[in-house]
Amino acid sequence: MTIRAYPPVAGPAHGTHTLCASTARCAAGLGSREKNILVYGSTGKWLFLAAAIALEVAGSLSLKGALTTPALYAMVAIGYVGAFAFLALTLRAGVPLGVAYGIWGASGVALTAGLSSLIYHEPLTPLMLAGIAVIIAGVLCVELGSQRARARAEGVG
Repeated sequence: MTIRAYPPVAGPAHGTHTLCASTARCAAGLGSREKNILVYGSTGKWLFLAAAIALEVAGSLSLKGALTTPALYAMVAIGYVGAFAFLALTLRAGVPLGVAYGIWGASGVALTAGLSSLIYHEPLTPLMLAGIAVIIAGVLCVELGSQRARARAEGVG
């Protein structure tokens, strides 16, 4: 039995690559980026990052709640350990560190600020919202720069 890559990834001088069914990956002529796409899929890496963000936000919000309800410290630990585990999976799936960490950090700041305003009735002022917008704009610049660098490295741009 063989597992076909979807979408098929062409390796150097050997056409469409077929994965080894016993190991679910084969290094025959594929670079690390192609191997990661084959193993995790093109959307898996973003799902890993979304899980990392959700767990980090849950851990942060639980930290505030644990000040009055100490049992929530368990959720703090689960949230932070899980966040780093999923961030590691995101990096293993091929997302560059600067991009993954930037999206993770900016999303965490924005979601934590918004949700803490709703849950804990903390202030969310126009200046704070402007700061969050600047953080998001910075992450967007990092992502666009990363895409441009990747395109140059691949000889596209």
